[in-house]
Amino acid sequence: MEWTLQLAGTQPLEVLAAIQHSLVLQRPQTWSDCVACAYEHWHMKFSDHIQQLLKNFSPDQVIHT
Repeated sequence: MEWTLQLAGTQPLEVLAAIQHSLVLQRPQTWSDCVACAYEHWHMKFSDHIQQLLKNFSPDQVIHT
């Protein structure tokens, strides 16, 4: 909470609104909702994001730092 309140401008309100939306307004109501929510989260993190990275960066690409 302390970190959020230190953000600039309207960012604290935006973060808190997103948290309320996720934890209160869109909270799964049934076991089936929980399973669907977990599946969507897993698919986004471990499939969609990986597919997007593979599309953006070729497998033989090397990044030098």
